[in-house]
Amino acid sequence: MKKPYSKPEIKKIDSTLIRMLTKQGFTEVFWEEYCIRLKSDSSITREEVFDQLNKKYFDTFGSYRYSSYDSFRRRINQ
Repeated sequence: MKKPYSKPEIKKIDSTLIRMLTKQGFTEVFWEEYCIRLKSDSSITREEVFDQLNKKYFDTFGSYRYSSYDSFRRRINQ
């Protein structure tokens, strides 16, 4: 017996995540988020913001954009 057809669920992807697909875009989103969060919490670190963005990327695409904060930092400094 065949299973009845069910329409696949389509998830909307946040425009921020689309920007994070490129290296330059991820860097821009990182600095924007860091500045926004720094205004509300002066004790937040760059690494914490990076981890949150990298996790958001992982939750959507199933892989991390960068393996670690150090890897990302080296990319920025190039």
